[in-house]
Amino acid sequence: MIPGFTVLGAASLSMRSDRRRERALLRMAGMGTILSGLFRCSDVRCPDPTKDPEATAADSAHAIVSIVAFMTWTVLPFVDASRRRSSTSRAITIGNGLVTAFGFGAAGLTHRSDDPNKGIAQRFFLGSVFAWYVTSAFRSLSRSSDNGKE
Repeated sequence: MIPGFTVLGAASLSMRSDRRRERALLRMAGMGTILSGLFRCSDVRCPDPTKDPEATAADSAHAIVSIVAFMTWTVLPFVDASRRRSSTSRAITIGNGLVTAFGFGAAGLTHRSDDPNKGIAQRFFLGSVFAWYVTSAFRSLSRSSDNGKE
């Protein structure tokens, strides 16, 4: 998982944006993602530092940087939508943001559940986050090729 965290973090850090606020959020997401991979949980159950006496400092660090990354991922589509000129593009990006926010909330509510399906909300959340990254990357490539034609 560490290589995956590192690649996703590097993708955030390398994404270009001409908006200062979006650039700052991308940097926060990138650093939070990389640090989430470096501060590994002490156990596969990822002990909750607020409730589990066996939680370590690494568990606390992982929880903090993960929450920062998750919150940043949740905000990014809304910030991105604010700069969209096309109402259709804006609506799609806001829709992605709503799906991401719902997934984040549902993942938080089910995180400590004993239900065997508790990971579905987290995958739903991560799927919408990855969708935003992929569509943003394609838009960025499209803008770069359009600028080269001028």
